[in-house]
Amino acid sequence: MGDHSGHQHGINREGNKKGLTIALIITLIIMIIEFIRGFITYSLALLSDAK
Repeated sequence: MGDHSGHQHGINREGNKKGLTIALIITLIIMIIEFIRGFITYSLALLSDAK
């Protein structure tokens, strides 16, 4: 009952990295868009939200 070598219990680290990378890219794109819109419209609310 003691030998557990050779299996991982369903852990998929590659899928986790891919999902995290996609989430990070989407967040960065939204942050950049908010910064640009805040700069163009002189909106301090958008600029502070982008940071």
